[in-house]
Amino acid sequence: MKQFTTIQDWFKNKPSEQEMTRVLEFINKNVKYEMKRELNKKQSELKKMNRLISDLNKVGFKPTKDMEESYTEKVKEVEALSLEIGVPEKKVKQSKKDKKEENTATSVE
Repeated sequence: MKQFTTIQDWFKNKPSEQEMTRVLEFINKNVKYEMKRELNKKQSELKKMNRLISDLNKVGFKPTKDMEESYTEKVKEVEALSLEIGVPEKKVKQSKKDKKEENTATSVE
């Protein structure tokens, strides 16, 4: 395969539509992978902050306003990044007990 030094050189070679779509898909795949890595990193930081705040509450200390503000900022960042990536939200699984109660309620009616 021929190698090019710049994108302009590649365009001068007039690549086919198939080559262009393949390259764009490859680029998008890498960009999305990096964005997911960043999202996972921010989510782990958010979990750590959440754990710290809940532990402080258990001990009887109130978290500072700075901590609460940084927590809400992280939450907003994570939500914005997940919307940008298009990550589907995790579905909450129903417990077996809830399913049984739901089935019995519909069968009684």
